Amino acid sequence: TQAADVLRILSGPTSPFRKLLEAVARETDLQKGDRLVAAQVKKAADGTVDKLKQRLGSLVGQEEEGAREQPRQVDSDPISAHFAELNSLVSKGEGGNEPAPIDSLLEDMNALYVQVSALAG
Repeated sequence: TQAADVLRILSGPTSPFRKLLEAVARETDLQKGDRLVAAQVKKAADGTVDKLKQRLGSLVGQEEEGAREQPRQVDSDPISAHFAELNSLVSKGEGGNEPAPIDSLLEDMNALYVQVSALAG
């Protein structure tokens, strides 16, 4: 039936629903590039800054504990903030190892498709 066909298309490997949400996430996460650059700069600078602080502390004869600055957080723009929850549906978990929440939703839709097609057939 028509309902089974719609579920099959929406839950399939080339799901237009997934593609739509991925496109929305790509177009509305305006700070993604800024976060990637900031992470790369922080990673490169962390070791160098720590070594320099240790050398300066040993030259002066003191170790400054607790004087470490807190990293400045990137201010969120209103568009990224507005779409953050929607964008989280297609974002993979830690390190890209965990599936995105949309994956379980599409699996549930596929299971529903199997049930509906069994009833229709």
